[in-house]
Amino acid sequence: MHERELVEAALVTLRRATRELPLSSVEIALGPGIDRFRAALAWRDLTTDTPLAPAHVTWERAQDLLRCDVCDREYTGDGLESCPYCGNDGTVIEAALPIAVGRWVFAAA
Repeated sequence: MHERELVEAALVTLRRATRELPLSSVEIALGPGIDRFRAALAWRDLTTDTPLAPAHVTWERAQDLLRCDVCDREYTGDGLESCPYCGNDGTVIEAALPIAVGRWVFAAA
């Protein structure tokens, strides 16, 4: 399961950054093609009996940065998304990460 490996990597980063202190909430961004349901299941399994278990997780969708091939404007979206300004195709100039830890809030002591 690809999502499980990604969540494991995110948890390593989060544990280091928070020094394993309990969190009340955390934001996780998932890139294109990453299944939110599978990621949430992996999170639940991997955080059971840890200080991160009670944290409320907000799952967000990360988007690619694209540039329109015709009007040259930049926009965010899925790699196959048409330009919202002129409707033509765009090219991905910065791909979204598969998973990224966003903001977190420590639990009250």
